[in-house]
Amino acid sequence: MLLLVLTIVLAALTAVGFRAGRGRALAMAGGLPKNLSSLPRYYGWYVALWGFLPAAAVAGLWLVLQPAVIETLVIAGLPDELRSLPSSETGLIYNDIRNAVAVGGVPGDPRLAEQEVQQRDRQHRVGHVQGQTRPMERPKIVLAVAHHRVEHQGDHRQRLVVAADR
Repeated sequence: MLLLVLTIVLAALTAVGFRAGRGRALAMAGGLPKNLSSLPRYYGWYVALWGFLPAAAVAGLWLVLQPAVIETLVIAGLPDELRSLPSSETGLIYNDIRNAVAVGGVPGDPRLAEQEVQQRDRQHRVGHVQGQTRPMERPKIVLAVAHHRVEHQGDHRQRLVVAADR
């Protein structure tokens, strides 16, 4: 979604740049294209490209670096005892946080999570019977994270999930 909005805004700004460059060139020539050394549209494309290419380069660079930057910031925000763990453990913690964020939080009681999954499953089946389709919102992840919380009460991940839930 964000990429679509970014593309639309970038295309709109490029079009505005084209018209502004072309208009400025014509204005400098007194409105007579024959007074220009190039066609007015060349000036428009020049301005449009100088607006589009740097913005596209920055957006492309951000799309490539975004996962690494976000992971670094999330891990930097962890308590010292969790950051000192091996990188494989911090990777698991980071994935737990990503999963918790993807489902909108982690339920405290796995029985509630199971009830929520069953309720969504019933709604999903009823939707198919009535000819509607409703996408499921990853109930297996919710259930797995909830079970993990209960099974590892004293574990460091449990404290992390509670911190991520706030």
